[in-house]
Amino acid sequence: MAEPRRSAVGTVRDWMTRNPVSVSPHTPIAQVAGLMRANRIRHVLVVEGERLVGIVSERDVRGLLVEGQPTVSPTSPVRQVMSEPPVTVTPEMLLTDASREMLDRKLGALPVMEGDRLVGILSSADALEALLRWVDYGSPEPRPER
Repeated sequence: MAEPRRSAVGTVRDWMTRNPVSVSPHTPIAQVAGLMRANRIRHVLVVEGERLVGIVSERDVRGLLVEGQPTVSPTSPVRQVMSEPPVTVTPEMLLTDASREMLDRKLGALPVMEGDRLVGILSSADALEALLRWVDYGSPEPRPER
């Protein structure tokens, strides 16, 4: 039996943010923008009940609120601008593979799913933090849980 591949910086589980901010598909876009500002985040997951249905980025929201589009207003539900279905990863995926997925698809974040359950989000900032820790300290140790 072949031994599983290893990565110097670990797995998605080591670097993901647990308990990510999420909203319902009916949440107004302006409210989502407020959550992003208040939590200093760039991505919000969209869930319906327990099911992940989309992801919305700060760029999606900012573009609408600044430029304005006739068909979408700040009071429109976020489901009108979310990306669906979102590309997801598992907690066991190597961080390098997840980072490559973000880079290849030009994504800023990936929801992390364990089966059908949302368990976290991995952002490009998380992946960059891991890379810098590895380069600066040669340490594959994950950051403290957050």
